[in-house]
Amino acid sequence: KRATARQPDVDAALADIVSAQAGRESAFAVLEKTILRAPSDGTVTKVDIKVGEVPEALKEAIVIQDVGNLYLEANVNESQIKNVAIGQPIAVTFDAFGSGTTYQATISSIDPAATIIDNTVNYTVKALITQADTVRPGMTANMTVTTQSLTNVLVLPGRAISADNGTTTVTVLTDGRGKKTETRTIVTGLHGDGDMVEIKSGLAEGDKVVWQTK
Repeated sequence: KRATARQPDVDAALADIVSAQAGRESAFAVLEKTILRAPSDGTVTKVDIKVGEVPEALKEAIVIQDVGNLYLEANVNESQIKNVAIGQPIAVTFDAFGSGTTYQATISSIDPAATIIDNTVNYTVKALITQADTVRPGMTANMTVTTQSLTNVLVLPGRAISADNGTTTVTVLTDGRGKKTETRTIVTGLHGDGDMVEIKSGLAEGDKVVWQTK
């Protein structure tokens, strides 16, 4: 006959198993303390610590960035922030690539809290950039925000327009030979890049406008 295991022997064996499992978990816990895990996928872009060096509290030791999803950040003055809105398209150039290469971006967020820079109120604007395979974090970018656009409109340089007491006027040449002029009231619209101003009424295409240079 074969003797069966006694209960005390079974209990002792089970105790050994539990002890071995505890030892295994303890070893995994010690190993886990030697591994640094990032909260999300990314690329290590900076290591500011050496092997054997004790890191300082609250100081960055390793920097991980998602270089495949870059964003632009700019400070917009309080006088211009009213013209900026989420979703607006942006044309971007980088000093590293010259002005001939233009990238496209879209405004993704506008900080509701103000940032004071040189006693001036600014708001931080972020924009997501697309097709940025050659762009690297930290590059200097030049952002052009298109707030409004018009086509096929009559325009004049802003320096040719005078404003006085709410009335906007220009000086129109009526007789080229006699150098006769007249002051004409106009209605202006959008002010665009290059000091160009939309003329809604008061002038027609082909009118000759003169002004004095200072």
